[in-house]
Amino acid sequence: MGKTLLRAAEEFAVKNKASKIQVVTQGANKAACALYNSYGYRIEKVEYFYHFWL
Repeated sequence: MGKTLLRAAEEFAVKNKASKIQVVTQGANKAACALYNSYGYRIEKVEYFYHFWL
């Protein structure tokens, strides 16, 4: 399913003349990271978010 969604997003971006595609995931999501890497996406920035639950 991930490959199908990513291809559809890329096709949409090309059709709409997008200049950039940005994907966001958690570093711990190894499957998503591997998928994006296999499609040529590279890490541009790493940010850390901390959550505090009440």
